[in-house]
Parts: sequence; C-alpha cells; structure tokens
Amino acid sequence: MKKLLISSALFTTLFLQTAFAEKAVEENTISYSAKYNSAEGDIIYLQADATFALGDNFGFTVGANNLNLNFYDETDNAQNLRVAGFFRNPEHGRIELAYQQFFSNGENEDLYSITGEYYLENWTVGMYAMSDELSDLNDANIYVNFYFTDNIRLDIDLLDASDNSVISTTLNFQASDYIGNEWQFNLSYGEGFWDNDNQWGIGVKYTPEYNDTLKRFYRNYSTNIKSFFFL
Repeated sequence: MKKLLISSALFTTLFLQTAFAEKAVEENTISYSAKYNSAEGDIIYLQADATFALGDNFGFTVGANNLNLNFYDETDNAQNLRVAGFFRNPEHGRIELAYQQFFSNGENEDLYSITGEYYLENWTVGMYAMSDELSDLNDANIYVNFYFTDNIRLDIDLLDASDNSVISTTLNFQASDYIGNEWQFNLSYGEGFWDNDNQWGIGVKYTPEYNDTLKRFYRNYSTNIKSFFFL
C-alpha cells in the first residue's frame, strides 16, 4: 500500500510537471528594450512589449516602439504598434499571426505577418512572411537560433526582400552571475547581398522580476518577435 501511494504521488507530480510545461505562456511578462543599429544611417529603437496567456495553449503579444532614423541627409521618427496571437507547444514550436501599424511622416501602413517556429533541443528553426505596402517586403524570411547554453544564443537571419537581401548574426546572452536574469544583451552584425552594405548593432532588454534562463524566456514566457521595423 505504501509503495502504491508513493507511486501515485510520483505519477501525479510527473503529470503536473508535464502539464505545466505544456502551457503556451508560463507567466505574463512585460519587457523594455533599447537598441542602436548602424547601417546606411543610425537607428535607435526604444520598445515595450508584453506577452499574456490565453488559456493553456494560446497567448497574445502587444507592443509599441519608436525608431529614431538618422540618415546622412535627413532625420525622422517612426512608430509601430503591434498585436499578435499565437499557439505554442513549448516542446515542439509556435505559430503566430500578427497585425502591425507603421507610422511615419504623418502616414501609416498596415502590415500582416505569419510566423512558424520548430523547436529542437538546442535549435529553433523558423520562417516568417509579411505583406505590406512599404516596399513589397513579402518574401519568405528564414532564421535559425542555436543555444550554446541556456543563457547564450546565436541567431542567424536571412532577410529576403524585393530590393535587397541581408544575412545577419546576433549573439544574445544573459549575465545572470553578475546582474540577474532580468537583463538580456545582444550584439549583431549583418551584410547586404546586393548593395554590399554592412550593419552592426548593440542592444539590451529588461524584464522586471524575471528569474529564469534565456532559452525558457523565448519558449515558455515571451516570444521571439520577428518583424520588420520591430526588435
């Protein structure tokens, strides 16, 4: 009888752990980000985004950002508002549909995108497509993320657009031994295929009261946002 009770308790614990791990959003999060990117000009991103649970299997994200565009012959500001709904199984992957508005020079554009991700143990393979009226950026874009550890990730992105194609690499990492898991940092470098223009960037993300790994952040809490004009 004692063995039966122990076995039942163990089974219940394993079941609850499995069910808990299958939730699309383990806990609601709000993050604040800043990034500097140098390409043909300088771009400074300031962004806030949040991810919320919709039951056990679905979630949604909302976000807003401001881009300060400082090119050689002009300076401008642009803003984005974004909302997305997704289905996610943390063991297998995520599918997301998103709507975004881009505001610039007193005009706004509507953007629609679909994203799919497949999770391997230390890899994420993804693809997204966007339809917009800005520059016919509606081709398929492919990316791969590799986790060296649960706190260090390398991203490789192939952005295939109608007027140029860019491949970029980004190193994302936490410094949890020094300032806690609330902070994430990234360094990026990219090359254009057709215009031979290179770009590099540096960024930081802050998620208050978050105390888990980088890997679990993007598979169990927040989402790996992929979108033009958005971090």
